[in-house]
Amino acid sequence: MVERRRLGVLVTHPIQYFSPLFRELAARPGIELTVYYAHRPTPEEQGAGFGVAFEWDVDLLSGYDSRFLRNESAEPAGDGFGAYDTPEIATILRDQRFDAFLVMGGRDAVARSR
Repeated sequence: MVERRRLGVLVTHPIQYFSPLFRELAARPGIELTVYYAHRPTPEEQGAGFGVAFEWDVDLLSGYDSRFLRNESAEPAGDGFGAYDTPEIATILRDQRFDAFLVMGGRDAVARSR
């Protein structure tokens, strides 16, 4: 029997090139994966860097456990440091007692929770 390790991941929002990685990790018998997203972008927010609103035509969330945090930022999904403000991540980190926790990126306030 394989001992399962609990892995948590924090990401700003669903990103098309991370989803296959998360599916692969979740399929491993020794990993119990939970991905936390700091924001669920609207089509307009999603397309900000592309000049056109859009939604992905591929499923970015299936195949692994994921949860969206409450983004309490005054300017959600903006470009600045405070675009992602999810105070509940501190409680999740304390209560869930992950064996490892991966923060994808680090320029955002959410990545610097205490």
